[in-house]
Amino acid sequence: ATASWGCGWRQGLMPTTASPTSAVIAAAKHLWADRKRCVDLKDSGAGALALGQHAEAMHSLTQALALNAKLHVLDDFHLYLLRSDAAFGLSRGGEAMSDANSALKLRPDDNEAKYRAARAHHFTGSWEAAMALFTELVQGAPDVPLYKAGLQSLIDQNPATEAKHQGDHFYSSGDFEEALKFYTLAVVQNVKLKFCDEAMLFNARSQTYLKLKRLGEAIEEADAVIDARPDWFEGYVRRAEALTSYQKYTDAHKDYCKALDRCPSNKERVYIRERIQDLEGKSTEVDVHKSAGDMAFTIGEYDEAILAYTEAMDSNHDGWYDDAVLLTCRSRAFLQAGIRADALKDAHNAIKVNPLLTDGYMARMDAYLVLGELLKAQDDCLKALEFLQKVTDTSDMHFQKLTMTRNKLQDKLAVIRSAIGMETISSGGDAAMAAGAFEDAILQYTSALEHLQALEGRQQRDFASDLDSSHVITNHRISIQMAVIYANRSAANAKFGKSRASHAIADADRALEGRPGWMKAYARRAEGLHLLGKLEAAVEDYKRAYEGDELDAYLRRNVLKGFELKGNVFREQFAHKEAIEQYTLALDGFKSAFQEHADLHADTSMWETPPGVLLHRAEAYQDMSDPAALSDVQAVIKLAPKWAVPRVRLVEVLRTLKRGEEAYAYALQGAAELDIGSTNQAVDFERVKAGALMDIQSQDTSAFRARVVKWFSRDAQIDRRTMRIFCVSDLQVDIEANLRWCKALSLTAFLADVIIVAGNVADTFDGVKTGLRILTSKFRRVFFVPGNRDLWITEPEAHVFPDSVCKLLALLKELDNIGVDTGPAEVARGVFIVPLFSWYNYQFDEKDPFPGKYRFDRFCKFPMKDEVWQWFLAMNQQAVLTSYRREQAGGRGGEECVVISFSHFLPRADANMPEGVPEIRKNVGCKELDMQIHTINSDVHVFGHTHMAMDGYLGDRYRRIKNVPRYREANTGDDEYLCHIHGSENTTRYVQNCLDNPEEQGVYCIFDGEQLCGGNVPSDGGGDAYVHFTRDSDAAVDTTFSRLSMGDSIVN
Repeated sequence: ATASWGCGWRQGLMPTTASPTSAVIAAAKHLWADRKRCVDLKDSGAGALALGQHAEAMHSLTQALALNAKLHVLDDFHLYLLRSDAAFGLSRGGEAMSDANSALKLRPDDNEAKYRAARAHHFTGSWEAAMALFTELVQGAPDVPLYKAGLQSLIDQNPATEAKHQGDHFYSSGDFEEALKFYTLAVVQNVKLKFCDEAMLFNARSQTYLKLKRLGEAIEEADAVIDARPDWFEGYVRRAEALTSYQKYTDAHKDYCKALDRCPSNKERVYIRERIQDLEGKSTEVDVHKSAGDMAFTIGEYDEAILAYTEAMDSNHDGWYDDAVLLTCRSRAFLQAGIRADALKDAHNAIKVNPLLTDGYMARMDAYLVLGELLKAQDDCLKALEFLQKVTDTSDMHFQKLTMTRNKLQDKLAVIRSAIGMETISSGGDAAMAAGAFEDAILQYTSALEHLQALEGRQQRDFASDLDSSHVITNHRISIQMAVIYANRSAANAKFGKSRASHAIADADRALEGRPGWMKAYARRAEGLHLLGKLEAAVEDYKRAYEGDELDAYLRRNVLKGFELKGNVFREQFAHKEAIEQYTLALDGFKSAFQEHADLHADTSMWETPPGVLLHRAEAYQDMSDPAALSDVQAVIKLAPKWAVPRVRLVEVLRTLKRGEEAYAYALQGAAELDIGSTNQAVDFERVKAGALMDIQSQDTSAFRARVVKWFSRDAQIDRRTMRIFCVSDLQVDIEANLRWCKALSLTAFLADVIIVAGNVADTFDGVKTGLRILTSKFRRVFFVPGNRDLWITEPEAHVFPDSVCKLLALLKELDNIGVDTGPAEVARGVFIVPLFSWYNYQFDEKDPFPGKYRFDRFCKFPMKDEVWQWFLAMNQQAVLTSYRREQAGGRGGEECVVISFSHFLPRADANMPEGVPEIRKNVGCKELDMQIHTINSDVHVFGHTHMAMDGYLGDRYRRIKNVPRYREANTGDDEYLCHIHGSENTTRYVQNCLDNPEEQGVYCIFDGEQLCGGNVPSDGGGDAYVHFTRDSDAAVDTTFSRLSMGDSIVN
């Protein structure tokens, strides 16, 4: 209003009032203040979301949306997206979905809104809607990893797949009735969701019906398989097996033949051929005529063969033989008889009847060759080879024939290509070289050479009578072409440095044999000699290949190579400093030459920094444990991003520098970026990854050492009477009520105290960080070990953490930054807290100490299998072997030490367990953990996980005993088993205090500054009532304090 009044005055117009009223000005100010507050609320919400403070973000964004509905200052679309993220972070799937849908209404085609809606549908179990959205996202943006990860996570976790896995388990154990139930459940679940391949589900049911002798149903299911996937051989095999049991041999034979034509697996082809041979034991009229045709063809009576094959087709009423096979046989007879048009016609018809028959394409290729249609012949030859390439190697005699056929086709293809012009024979290798894929280039050039070698010395043996002289390829032309390819392969081998220099020289020598005096071949040989350090011989070849400035440049490179070779000699003699000096001279020479050529706008390609020299210097620095190795090897990766060797070296350098955590993460990243599959490079990555895991397990890293130095003795001189120790587990701050409990704790009452958090703070990285950060603002020190849920990798984090080890390492690093203890420490004079990492061991189940059939913690992903618990316990070795029992000098004289250890998982099998959960004992604890507690000689051990609260003493100590027959099968190696030994006193007190009732529950105190105790303290820090414990207590302690009011089970 004020602006409108001013505008009218400036234009010389008479406003309706002489000046804006005070009410108008006040309204304008309020409007401006409201608009600013709306923007501030949005910024505050976005900032809180970035810090993982989802509840605060939710509150701010809700206020921003309400205010924006009146003012229309901001785009509601972005506000809905932000609030959807906040709701998802709080595990409030319905609200996340509502906001995502609101955003979609505003912009129906926006991928970010679709992704949030898909994620929310997945979280709330709306599988079909989630599948539709994720599929649309991946199809529309195939290069976005986040969308692919979301789709894959959805596929892996759907009910149909789970039911299929259960069916497979029962089928493999021979329980076919139970398997059928689960397969049927999978089919029903898959009707709407369509996550699984329905053909595979029908095939599983057909196979199960066959095992149950329900043949009619087996055939029906096989028909469903064929309808769903007509090109899949399994459906025809299932139907043929059922038809054979019905003694319908003709129909079964047809299906087995169809399966054979569609089957790429040699193992299955062997089985199918055996079944066909069994069925063909019964001779038919078609057999008689076809055999007569084959015999006539063999002795050269082609007219008789044509008649016999024609009679076979006429008598093939029941389809015992594939008509395409008979047409192919007659086509070949027509071709040999000189009736070329009919030969081509029969070959066409054979392919039309059965498009998957290799012989049909081969027969038509022969006809095209005779007719001189070389391009069409080449197409059919490639199609035939494509089918044959699907068959894997075996010792089977029939496959030996296929191998001979394939070799013959490759010879023919080489002849055809040569006849066309040979212009594309090595183009694949040239393209790979240009792309920097040198290994692929070598393979392509080798393949091209094999084709040419097959032609050398032969004048188109199979087709000389049918091709005119213009298509004949002479030996001289082949030799010239081979020389070119040898020279190119020599260049590709030289790219691998000294390791393949001898191959480069050998290829250059062969090129010179094909083209004597060729300058390019001399240049290639000079490169190989240069790499081997034979510098004088390299100079002679350079002089033959180049002249003038070009020769001077190569001679200069030769000198720089000399520096590299001297560096190699010094390094072999362990003179690392001298080696580094020589490598630096070589690198500086290349850098100087590169700059000179760049200033003259000349070609600089030959003066680019050689990755091999830089890698040698990195290795020399590594030998000295010099951090400079890191920058050098990173530079090599930048220069040669597809080279696996420097990536492996980077992991080794990080290990040398005691940075095992980073080494492990990069080993995973490097292997993923190169997509190395199962090559030797994959073996190298697995080796260095295993080494990094060992460093982490033994805690031989600088991060661990820094953690001990910084935290262990920091508070060793604090008077114990000034502090208390509390414990809690399973905070699960993803739940809003639990988060409120953390925030409601007094800001002042516990500032001198310590709290132990025994795992399972949250499912997400941000959630763990948020929950523990709140506690660090309330307590002097916070101790933490991760639980299973803390290491889950759910869909929102799948693109952040490759596995649970990476998430663990990231958590430890972040907790160091915010001041949370994850290692042992003396928190006051003579009072020690010892965190113990742990995982469950299936042998914890004393009644059934064997692996179970159920999969727990499917969101966890470890590189180990059943050895996860051993890896975690090994991380405790340094903490376990530290001596905590000593007399404290000074102060109040001698004080008895107090040692409190804690873990997430249970150390004792005699603790209370939840009832009604299948195989629960296999997935909650580890008795070997109690052995570590015994070594530490803990006064108190705190744990969590089962939500069965307790405070008291348990049975005798565990001891290892040997030769327990019942458990030999469950153990590996030494036939040992952990069990109670009566009379071996266990003086450790065991405590579990999980957060189950956040609205009423206080904080549980286990040490009051004077002695061990047990009792709840209200959130405001007052009104405490303790039961005191002593190490020499003989009787169990009655723990009937306030925890009993929560209805928890307490073990004394």
